Amino acid sequence: MPITLSPMTPPDAPAQTALMNAAFGPDLMSVFYPTGCPPDAAAHMTAVNVKTIQKAAAHPDELLFVKAVEADGQVVATAKWEIHARQRTEAELDREDEEGHRDPPPGANAEAMGAFFGELGRKRREIFGGEPYMLLSILVVHPGHQRKGLGAMLLEDGLRRADELGLRAYLESSPKGKGLYAKWGFEEVGVMDFDAREWGREENVVHTLMIRPARK
Repeated sequence: MPITLSPMTPPDAPAQTALMNAAFGPDLMSVFYPTGCPPDAAAHMTAVNVKTIQKAAAHPDELLFVKAVEADGQVVATAKWEIHARQRTEAELDREDEEGHRDPPPGANAEAMGAFFGELGRKRREIFGGEPYMLLSILVVHPGHQRKGLGAMLLEDGLRRADELGLRAYLESSPKGKGLYAKWGFEEVGVMDFDAREWGREENVVHTLMIRPARK
């Protein structure tokens, strides 16, 4: 069945919530929602997705939010890229960190979420400071549609924009995605070893920090 790429729209927000829960449920979502994601949390996540989609439409120079859609209209994969095309000050970085930790979803383990995303933010600042780069903050493929080239399609689309801007691209990869990213030129620059045992998991959640050098 043919797949097309197009910008996310507000009606796609529930599909994004469902994708995140389906793809990340066995790992991070089980840490953030140890008793399962309740309906009011899903509604909260969908509302956040709507705002993000609207921002991407209003500020395409700052945010790309793209979907892969089957011929029947089903959203089967998405990618969100944050475009930091200019130098940012420490005050701007502090403000972004603060905004990222506001208003956790109902029923979420706010402490676990704060620890995880706080560590992600610290790693990014250690690597880039306020320097320009593009961040692949989300690449999600529905479990029933994996290994069909959807991730590669979305990567190619976003990296084309990075090349147009001459920006380095950065992401934090799960062990499952590392091989794909390496094929697209991403190189390992570090590891984030998140100790999730405090929140009920039997092992840590490990992400490889990867950069694709800028290309013209």
